[in-house]
Amino acid sequence: MTAGLPDADRVIHGEAPGDARRGLDLDGAVGLLWRFRWLLLACVVVFGAAGYGAARLATPIFSAGGTLLLTYAGAEMGEDRVASGPREVDDAVMRSEVELIRSREVLAGAARALWDGAGKPDTATLDARIDTIRRDLDVYSPTGSHVIHVAYDAPAPDRAARIANAVMESYIAANEAARDAQVGAATGWLRTRVAELRGDVEAADEEVRAYRERYALLETTSGSVTAQQLSEMNTELTRARGQLAEAEARRQQARDLVASGASPMTVAQSFDAPVINELRVRLAAARQRVAELSDRFGRSHPDLSAARAEVAEVSSAIRGEATNLLDSLDGEVVAARARVEAIERELDALEARATDASSAEQRLAQLEDEARTRRDVYQSFLVRLQETENLNLLNLPRARIISPAVTPEVPSAPRPTLMAALGVVMGGLTATGAAALSRRLRRTVDGLGQAAGLTGFVPLAEIPNLDAREERRLGLPALVATRPSCPAAESLRGAVVSIRLNKPEDRGVCLSVVSAWSGEGKSDVVAGLARLAAIDGLNVLVIDADIHHPAQSRRLEAVRSILPEDRHGATGIGDVGVTGIDRRVGLRLLQLWGDDGLARAPSSKAEWRDLLDRARDHYDLTIIDTPPLLQVADGLIPSSASDAVVLVAVDHRTEERDLREAAARCRAAGVASGAVLLNRGVAGGKRRGYAGYDSAVRPAPMRRDEPAVDSPRAEESPPPRATRRHPSLA
Repeated sequence: MTAGLPDADRVIHGEAPGDARRGLDLDGAVGLLWRFRWLLLACVVVFGAAGYGAARLATPIFSAGGTLLLTYAGAEMGEDRVASGPREVDDAVMRSEVELIRSREVLAGAARALWDGAGKPDTATLDARIDTIRRDLDVYSPTGSHVIHVAYDAPAPDRAARIANAVMESYIAANEAARDAQVGAATGWLRTRVAELRGDVEAADEEVRAYRERYALLETTSGSVTAQQLSEMNTELTRARGQLAEAEARRQQARDLVASGASPMTVAQSFDAPVINELRVRLAAARQRVAELSDRFGRSHPDLSAARAEVAEVSSAIRGEATNLLDSLDGEVVAARARVEAIERELDALEARATDASSAEQRLAQLEDEARTRRDVYQSFLVRLQETENLNLLNLPRARIISPAVTPEVPSAPRPTLMAALGVVMGGLTATGAAALSRRLRRTVDGLGQAAGLTGFVPLAEIPNLDAREERRLGLPALVATRPSCPAAESLRGAVVSIRLNKPEDRGVCLSVVSAWSGEGKSDVVAGLARLAAIDGLNVLVIDADIHHPAQSRRLEAVRSILPEDRHGATGIGDVGVTGIDRRVGLRLLQLWGDDGLARAPSSKAEWRDLLDRARDHYDLTIIDTPPLLQVADGLIPSSASDAVVLVAVDHRTEERDLREAAARCRAAGVASGAVLLNRGVAGGKRRGYAGYDSAVRPAPMRRDEPAVDSPRAEESPPPRATRRHPSLA
């Protein structure tokens, strides 16, 4: 490279791995979706509307569900009956129970319960109903839970609830039948043996009872009946002998009193008899009356005589009672002796019976031992039967309904909102897949390093995306003029600094900015690069060599120059075309059109060299805006006469083969040196079609107002004058 750009030897090829493609990063993915945003929006809207419409037109489906709880015998009996503690959830067992609910046996029971026809359904009808129930039945169990959810979908809400409840009830019936069958199979022999042993125990108890009754060997809490009777008779005999001794002592006392010459009155006073005591009280009262009357009346007084008669009468009664008392004491002794003799005879009979019952009690003890042994064997088998039943119940769950299915009021499917959301997602995925497929089929440039590797040119700069809406509205040329410190301007400033560092001191530099196709932001790059160079102090000339689509007069907001040096060719270019001045920064614009509206572009390489030699003598930097290389061949002529070529490419849009072809054409045309600039802030799209010379677009007319720049030349400019214009520029 001659001047203006770094030499090709300074390129670090390790940064540009040739045709190697990097993976699509986040920025690249976002950029890819942004480029296909209208396709993405269309797919999202169409798929979302289709999903919503399909959901609204489809038949509503109602879902009714219930919940089953599976418990084990350990949970029912309590922790003290199960040594292993609470039973852990076995997911394999729960999955087996879920499959059991979906089995033909359970579903057949539900179908029979729901049968509303006459008689029983035939096999074909039953199979058809089972298949229908299984197709719309949803059974699942959450991981780590003993709960099973059963749901059924049907167009009718009441039918969904009835079938779900019928399936759960059929499963519970099958579960109970399986429990009974498993327990019966495991304990059948034990139950038979326990029944036999129960009969043996009952027979032994009956034999003991009959033997006791036969030999009167009844037992109480105090022992056998015979022993208890002997004890009672001995006690009664002792009591009777005591009463006999007491009666004999009283009689002997009375006889001793009579033998001693005591009067009957004295004998009567020695015994505590109620009648005698009463008579003694009357006798004392009568005697006291006699004494009182004797003091008051004479011996012959009637009252005194009556009192004395009463005393005699009571005394006579006492003597009679005493005689009766002696007779009763003799009777008591006789009765007591007779009672003692009777008890002794009965006691002798009991002792004889007790001697005969000793052998019978020994036989009874043997019978009781045999009955006790049989009862122990029966108890052991009974415990074993219970343990066997409990062990089998521990491994077999018991199901119960904890939440029956209720009739739903709102359909569960299809949901228009959900279907619309799924449609939006499907539309987004379809658009994304189409964009990815397009990117895959169109191998595009991915980064500045790859672009440099594909072309073999020096990587010059990378213009970032214009993120803000205001930046995109202004565009790159106006953005760098109004915001010279923005990221895009700083990227271009790096290229300007590189140009200034390599610019010869005595002459300027001529650059041709080219692109493979139109719509890649080439003209924006030219205008932005020129404005930044002018802002940084360089004397800049822009040559709009794209006679097919000239656009620099609009981008640079140029006005037609009326300076004398421009009119008379003192700047070296006034005789070639129309010269204008950018009102913002004061740079020169050369349009290769004459006042008559006809294109005056140099047609040969020699003419371009002559034009550019004159530009080098008057300007620090000359930038040529050329046509796209792959659409027309006009851009190769000024490019071959320039000091260097800047090839503009768009990240993730310019195809690799197009970029290689553009670089190859530059080399074939004899380009001295080249650099590549990656443009991420481009707007618009690639235009394959491009107008020829016969349909060239005329440039926008430049006004002849005073240039709005602060320069001595602008102050010395004469007032504007009228000039002849081409009719297309009016």
